[in-house]
Amino acid sequence: MLWPPIGGASFSWGGSGMHVCHPCNLLQSLNRPSIDRESILIWCPEFEQRQILALTAYAHLALYRACGKKLREWTQIVTTLAMGREPGMLSPEGIAAAQTFRTLLARSDETFRRLQSSAPSHVSIALQMADTSRKGVTQGLTYLGQNLRLLPLGRLYEGADDIYPDILEARLRLLPQNS
Repeated sequence: MLWPPIGGASFSWGGSGMHVCHPCNLLQSLNRPSIDRESILIWCPEFEQRQILALTAYAHLALYRACGKKLREWTQIVTTLAMGREPGMLSPEGIAAAQTFRTLLARSDETFRRLQSSAPSHVSIALQMADTSRKGVTQGLTYLGQNLRLLPLGRLYEGADDIYPDILEARLRLLPQNS
């Protein structure tokens, strides 16, 4: 998913000349120290990665609006949802967004069932260690690549600072006033 550069923050996609936003850049940096706090792997062959990123972006934006764009409430909502609990009172728009995000999060159960982990760092390490000279390994890796998706959790760290709320604010500024 391509977003316009937000606050000057865009990243080159694999040297292709194409630029992507922070959450999209997670796809090419699974070795980030904070990757497991920022995202989770889900089993979702029926959607492409860009569709997952778009759904998540809109759900996160709706949840951010539903909590009045207050940082503490936003953090509480995404943490509560990621833990599989109900976030409490939300507007109708917030309820729909929470349901969308919760549905996507539930797909991590299938990833865990198949791989014994849904943590991007664990799977990344396992993929790097895979012996592709063994029969069937390359096919298995291709199968994983066709079915695994990275789901952003609503956090993105630059050092100790969570910059995801800044990204949400920048996205809000891109929308027409009455959207």
